[in-house]
Amino acid sequence: MKLVLKGAQVSMTETIPDSFEVTISLPYGHVMVILETIKTLGLDKIITFVPSRLRNLIVGMITAIIIKLKSRLATERYINSKICSNSHSLAQVLNLEKVDKDELSDVVYWLLSQQEKIEESLQVYV
Repeated sequence: MKLVLKGAQVSMTETIPDSFEVTISLPYGHVMVILETIKTLGLDKIITFVPSRLRNLIVGMITAIIIKLKSRLATERYINSKICSNSHSLAQVLNLEKVDKDELSDVVYWLLSQQEKIEESLQVYV
């Protein structure tokens, strides 16, 4: 693998052992562009300074909406890695292996309670 990654011209059957098998490879780029933009804006820290499941859920919802606008139920299906039909790596990157609509509803209510604070913090970008 090291030789292939360095650009060496070798036969793939010679470099990949028989026991090596790629089982899944999820698209990563579009998710990372959005997550890096959120991080650059400091939105993740505006939401809550301490890394937590709550922050990951909020960032996941924002990312899912940017990628493809969805309802809460559809967002639940979109984030859940077993349902995403290999279209993104969002659940894996944010460690959100299982999300349910009730948890997302709680996140929406939390966001509504923090809306003014978040909007004021983001005004510097307007």
